[in-house]
Amino acid sequence: MDLGIFQGRRGAFWVWVSVPLLLIVAATLTTGIMQRSARHELDTLRADLALLPDLEQRVQRAAAILQHATPTFAHRVERTQEATRRLDESAAENQVTIRSLKVLDEIRSEGDFSVVTFRVQAEGKLKAVALWLDQVQKPGLLLSVRAGSLSCNVPVTTGVYSVDFTIELRLRAS
Repeated sequence: MDLGIFQGRRGAFWVWVSVPLLLIVAATLTTGIMQRSARHELDTLRADLALLPDLEQRVQRAAAILQHATPTFAHRVERTQEATRRLDESAAENQVTIRSLKVLDEIRSEGDFSVVTFRVQAEGKLKAVALWLDQVQKPGLLLSVRAGSLSCNVPVTTGVYSVDFTIELRLRAS
């Protein structure tokens, strides 16, 4: 390169010298900011990873409790009979009359659970039906109401309602 270019123009010389320095400074600052951000993310990930062993132990304990607490599909006949007995007993306690209780043949799979479905038709006062449903869904048998309908018997003054519910019993697959 010919240095004669800069003899008449001092500004060109200073631009020629300062632009590379400014580019180096800008690249250094940008790299420093990116490095700080990456370190912050890395520290956050390290803190999260430090929690994993404790969380894994909790999950294993919960799985062990679930293993012992939930009924298995291998004993579905006994568990289904127990569920129907529980439905009948709780209906009697809450003054609800069960007109029909049918266990459907179809068994669905939902993740690690197999689901046995019951169709229940009953009659009773609205408060009694609500208390019965609450008692049926208490922990222990993994029963839950999936769908339902409610209709008022004639005459309305009797306060007796006909209900039709689909209730599911969840059984651990293995």
